[in-house]
Amino acid sequence: MYRVLVLLSVGGARGAQQVAPCEFIHREHGIDAIGGSSVGAINASGVACGKVERLRGIWANVKGVRSFMKLQPDIWNGAYQMNPLGKLMEAEAVLGNYIMPFHVGVFWHGTRRHSTLRVPQRPDKAWEYVRASASIPLQHGRVKLKGRWVGDGGILHPIPTYRNWRLFDEIHVVFCAPNKRLPAIPEEAVNRGFEQADNALDVRSTLFIKRCHDRLRRWKSLSPSTHIFVYEPRDWVDGDGGDIVGPTFDADPRTIRRRLDHGDWMVENRTEL
Repeated sequence: MYRVLVLLSVGGARGAQQVAPCEFIHREHGIDAIGGSSVGAINASGVACGKVERLRGIWANVKGVRSFMKLQPDIWNGAYQMNPLGKLMEAEAVLGNYIMPFHVGVFWHGTRRHSTLRVPQRPDKAWEYVRASASIPLQHGRVKLKGRWVGDGGILHPIPTYRNWRLFDEIHVVFCAPNKRLPAIPEEAVNRGFEQADNALDVRSTLFIKRCHDRLRRWKSLSPSTHIFVYEPRDWVDGDGGDIVGPTFDADPRTIRRRLDHGDWMVENRTEL
């Protein structure tokens, strides 16, 4: 039996770029298992429910960061609460009732290690796992799973560390940022709140995405018959200096539309390792 695994990376509101690749893989290859970290877990939940066709509509209706989270500062639970995202996913019925294995990447605060967990079928439990994978420390509320505090899976790795990858004939990995050196950060951006957090995440992304590519190449060397496809944005900026991927937390509707369109480019220019 020919089996296909899809892994979706972290990336905040850049996750809109993952929609077209998910649609393409579902249409052309079918999907037997899926995993995701952070926003990748959010998109993966919709795919695991067999509702790939709803992803584009969900992203097209995003009206800014408030569509995902609301400002509600709490000294113990971060500045933003993720209730709006949970309600959105419940309304679209993309939590629980999964038709395929669904795993998320999380970071264990106690051991400072990355782990990959299978998400339960129950919608209430599923939300806790998805929320855990997307909860950035200090920004979002803490989540406790299996008696331990966990957070955003992207802290150490952009995709879940899928141990059973050898069971699949095809692996499709979708990134939200390019595997290229980050452009120089303007000095005036260094001390500007959200922008400073964005820049810090991007610096980590360039390092971790490179490591992830190295791991995928090792997989290929260990199993030459496995087809591994990589989807990623063209660049941080286009040839005219305009922004392609945009800041991580930029959820402006115009930015989302641009990212949805760029996802089509990512499909056409996917690479096989």
